[in-house]
Amino acid sequence: MPSHRTPPRSALVGIFVLAAILRIAYVAWAPGMTVGDDFFYVHYAAQILNGNGYTEPDGSPAVFWMPGWPLILAAVSSGFGPEPRVAMFANAVFGAATACLIAIIGGNLIGRRTGVLAGFLYAIWPGTIYFTATVMVETTFNFFLCLTLAALSHLPLTQGGRRTAWLIGGALAFGVCALLKAEPLVLTPFLILFLWTARQSLRGFATETGMLVLVLSLVLGGWVYRNYEILGYPMVTSATGGLNFWIGNHAGATGGNDWAAEASFRKHFQRPTIAATNLAQNEAGWRIGGNFVRSHPQDALRILPNKLALTYKSDSAGAGNLAGADSLHAIGVPISEAELRRSRVPHATRELLANVADRFWIAVLVLAASGLAFVPTWPMPSRVLVFGVPCAWILIHLVFIGGARFHSPEAPSIALLAGSGVEGWGRLAGRALLSRRRPPPA
Repeated sequence: MPSHRTPPRSALVGIFVLAAILRIAYVAWAPGMTVGDDFFYVHYAAQILNGNGYTEPDGSPAVFWMPGWPLILAAVSSGFGPEPRVAMFANAVFGAATACLIAIIGGNLIGRRTGVLAGFLYAIWPGTIYFTATVMVETTFNFFLCLTLAALSHLPLTQGGRRTAWLIGGALAFGVCALLKAEPLVLTPFLILFLWTARQSLRGFATETGMLVLVLSLVLGGWVYRNYEILGYPMVTSATGGLNFWIGNHAGATGGNDWAAEASFRKHFQRPTIAATNLAQNEAGWRIGGNFVRSHPQDALRILPNKLALTYKSDSAGAGNLAGADSLHAIGVPISEAELRRSRVPHATRELLANVADRFWIAVLVLAASGLAFVPTWPMPSRVLVFGVPCAWILIHLVFIGGARFHSPEAPSIALLAGSGVEGWGRLAGRALLSRRRPPPA
C-alpha cells in the first residue's frame, strides 16, 4: 500500500521552482494584454484603489462578478503597481504554489510518489501556464481551491486540536473560493460527504459540518450584507448565473457562448444603470431559461452533450490573450500602431502553442483514465475529495454553458488521477521486471 505522507521538502521546492520558472518565462514573453473579462477585473481593482468601492464605470454597484479577485488585484497593485503584467507575475507565484499543494494533496490522500508526480504534471501543464499571462481569475482560484483540499486532506491523518485547525483553515480557504467565483458553493455537499467519510464519530461529524458552514458563512457574510444594504435582498453569489443559464438553455442555444444572442438579450433588458441591467438580465435569464427547460425538455437534453464537448475538447483557452491586440483592434478599440506591432504574436506561434496544450491535454486525460484502475485501493475519503471537484463542475457545465476555459478547476483532480496512473502502472511494471530477473528455484 502507498504511504500517505507529505512529499519531502526537496521535492516540493523542486516542483515550485520548475513551475515558477516556466510561468515567469511565459509571462515575460507574452504581450501582457487585457482582453474581455480581464479588462473588467482591472477596472474593478482600479475603482477599489481610487476609493470608489466595488463599482461599475457608471458608479452603480458591481454585482456581475464576485469581488474576491478584484480585491486581490487591488492589493497587488497597491504594492507593486497597476500594470497588468504585475498581476500576471502574481499569477505565476500562485500557479507554482498550486503545483506544490497538489503534491501535498496527493501525498496525504493517495501516496507520496503519486503526489510528487501529480505536482510535476501540473508544474509543466501548458494550459495552466497560459492562464498565467492573463488577468483572469482561474489561476488564483485554483490556488485557493487546492489550499482548501490540501488543508482538508490532513483530516484523516490527524485528530484533536490539529484536526480542528486544519478544518478551519480549509473552510477559510473555501470561503475565499466562494468570493472568487460564484460556482464553488456547488462543491459544499461533496465537502460534507468527505467529512462524513473521514468522521471519527457521528457527533464529531455534526460538529465539523457546523464549523465548515459557519466559517463559510462568516467569510461570505460581508458580501451578502453589502448586497442586502444596496439591493434590498441578500444575494449570496453574483448576477452572472441567470445570463449564463439562459445562454445555455434557450431555443437555438449551442451549449456555449453566443455573443450575438447575449448582446441582443442584454439590449432587451437594458436599464438606466449597469447594475440594474445586470440584475434584470439575471432575473430574466433564470425565468426564461427555466421556462424553456420545462416546456422543451427534449431540446434541453439534446444540448447537454455539446456543453461537455465544448468544455473538454481543448485546453488552449488560456492562450487567447496572445491574439489580444489584433482582437481589440478588430472591434475598434483605439491602439497605436506601435503597440499593435509590439503586442502581436504571429498566428503560427499561437497555433503551435495551442497544439502543444491540446496534445498535452489528451495525454494527461489518457493517464488519468489509466489511474482509474487504482482508485479502488484508495481510502473512501480520498475518493470523495479527489472526485468531488470534477463531479461538481460537470454539474455546473450541464446546467449552464460549456467552454474550454471552464474545466480549469478540474485540472488538479485530473493531475492526481494521472499521477496515480503513472505511479501505479510503473510500480506494476517494475514488479514484473524484477520477477523475470529472479533465478528459477533449484
